[in-house]
Amino acid sequence: PGGERGIYRTTDAWRTWKRILAPATPFSGGTDLAMDPSNPKRLFAAMWDHRREPDIRTYGGVGSGLWRSDDGGNTWKRLDNVVTKTPNDATGLAVDASLGRIGVALAPGNPNRVYVITSATYGQDKGFYVSNDGGDSFNTAAYPGSQGGFGWWFGRIWVDPANADHLFVAGVNLRESNNGGQTWFNSGNVHADQHAMEWDAKVPRRVYLGNDGGLYRSDANGATQTWTKATHE
Repeated sequence: PGGERGIYRTTDAWRTWKRILAPATPFSGGTDLAMDPSNPKRLFAAMWDHRREPDIRTYGGVGSGLWRSDDGGNTWKRLDNVVTKTPNDATGLAVDASLGRIGVALAPGNPNRVYVITSATYGQDKGFYVSNDGGDSFNTAAYPGSQGGFGWWFGRIWVDPANADHLFVAGVNLRESNNGGQTWFNSGNVHADQHAMEWDAKVPRRVYLGNDGGLYRSDANGATQTWTKATHE
């Protein structure tokens, strides 16, 4: 709790930084950011309240939450209007000691579509939510079921740039949905524990995946069983 946690912004090509979103508690920090590609002044920030010491691991708290700025980070609004909650998630995105790590992603082709995944205090499954109004309100979809009790280790969502309903969620397995998170399946033949994904801006349908086993590539938009592991890394 050194007092330096939060979200920072630079306006002079990384020479200096200013904190623009301070945490609510000493053990909270920024873990995910998403920018609206059609409006770079609209930002989403996930804050995570967690503490890990030799004799205690607390992966949730009242400092966790989802925030949005519409003016490039000058001011922020907490987003907690969850209309329908995921089964077994009683609190949604509200301030609560049970709220752990949060992942947030926008659909590049439809930035009003916002996806959010949450985990509970000790990494258990909590909620999966979808907004179609830029985060003003959220409704539940199906929980991807990929966290394996390690939600604090993942907390990432990736959305197909060409299809707002096609998305992936990090987890022990790589989970994929073709219908906006209503149903999920494994995108197979990759190593466990997913952490990074990026579509190739110059090669249609080419996507890269990083996990605990190395680097993979798919030329079929990440379809199951189409991943090839890198020979040299």
